[in-house]
Amino acid sequence: MRVIHHTAQLIFKTKCNCLPTYMHDLIFFSSNSVYGLRSIARNDLNIPKSRTNYMKYSFQYYAASICNAIPE
Repeated sequence: MRVIHHTAQLIFKTKCNCLPTYMHDLIFFSSNSVYGLRSIARNDLNIPKSRTNYMKYSFQYYAASICNAIPE
């Protein structure tokens, strides 16, 4: 539970530009200029597609799945 809390704090600090730029490079927000999607309105993160379990253990995948699971 503590790991989830610290990961959520890192994502929040990244959104507020309180962390170095290399953290901003790891996180990508949903973007689509044509359609008004719920993921854009909620400011969700893009979960990278992975073919192996190696990517599922990375910070990008884990942080995006935790951040997107937080209710409004």
